[in-house]
Amino acid sequence: MNFWEVASAALVFVVFFLVLMTILYFIHFQVKRKYRLQAKFHHPLKGRYIERYIPLDLRPKYEAMVVEQRTEMQRKANQSWKWQIWKWRRAIPKIAVIFTLSNLSPYVFGGEGRGLESFIVENDSNSDQAQRLSLIGGHSSAKRDLLWPYQNETESGWHWNLGVERHSGKVGGGTEFAGTRLSAGVGYKFNSKILVEANFGIHELRITNIDASTTRGTPHLKLVLSPVDWLWVILNTRNDYVYQEMYLPSGITEFSSASTVRLDLVARPHESLRVLGRSVEKWLSSSNFRQEQDVAAMYGISSTSPWIWFGAGTNYMSYSFRQSSLWTPSRFLSFGPRLEAAVPVRQGLSLIFDGAWNLNQEEGFAQTQGYGYAAGLRYGTRGDFEINVLYRESKTNSSGPGFSSYGALLSLIGSF
Repeated sequence: MNFWEVASAALVFVVFFLVLMTILYFIHFQVKRKYRLQAKFHHPLKGRYIERYIPLDLRPKYEAMVVEQRTEMQRKANQSWKWQIWKWRRAIPKIAVIFTLSNLSPYVFGGEGRGLESFIVENDSNSDQAQRLSLIGGHSSAKRDLLWPYQNETESGWHWNLGVERHSGKVGGGTEFAGTRLSAGVGYKFNSKILVEANFGIHELRITNIDASTTRGTPHLKLVLSPVDWLWVILNTRNDYVYQEMYLPSGITEFSSASTVRLDLVARPHESLRVLGRSVEKWLSSSNFRQEQDVAAMYGISSTSPWIWFGAGTNYMSYSFRQSSLWTPSRFLSFGPRLEAAVPVRQGLSLIFDGAWNLNQEEGFAQTQGYGYAAGLRYGTRGDFEINVLYRESKTNSSGPGFSSYGALLSLIGSF
């Protein structure tokens, strides 16, 4: 056989093979189209669709199986560290922008040298099976604090604030949520007696497992006054979602928000005496109204270093009406001793503690006991570089069954 005969035979074989495969594929396609159904579902980790072929008569059963399998895969994915990193992907570029602007702000905004950056990781959970994980980044173009002035803080001037927050977690019943807030603000320090700030943010809250979301503006105004050297008055007004304060589950499931007015008074008429007062009023989007007042008197056993203060305080809280999806007592009163301490253990390292023990009385229930504390370590120099690691816990038996909450916080604050 010469070359042309071999080539002709090969060509005939190839044509025959292609025709045969086309016929077989056509038959297969017709059978599949008549008797089978192609179903797809998305794998949350692999990021692609997985295909399954099933008989048409099994379609209802398979659809139910797909839904169940998808739910189980999503549950496992939520427990994966890869998925946790992927959920936070949107916050990482925003934090990078905040960090970049913080270093450019003295040149762009005309600041007074290095500003102040803060990075906070916070985790909270409670006995109602609610969890929240927060990542918060912020920058101020200048260091400002009338109550405890920073070293070399200027007497007056403008300052600018930038912030980004990312919150995620879940509440009882399997509802999962994610919130993202971006904010910017401006402030002016007139002198050592008056400081004003105005801040505005955009806050998106999303229920991730049903893909429902809403977005709102979040204004915040702050005024700090010091009419005399031993008295400070701090007024804050804001409007925002309430889930960050663990108003759960309605804070998530109902996208609850509140307009808040908070007034703080700090008096130190003597080196070893402090009187603290706080009044908070909240107008919730559910038309409920909350009032809270807190007063404490503290005596400084050691008012410098170490910082040890002991005293007593009382707290009163009330709501205009009860809600089934939120702890809303008609009247709640607590009273008990309090302790604050910051004790240095070595150069730059201190043990910190803030705690209280209370007798609680809620209207319509028997008197109970409760406690709350935060304990941890602080390292560094304020205004330069400071790290705080805290563990928090509180427990009370109000409203019948006991309620407890736990949390941890890591913060880095300084000029970078």
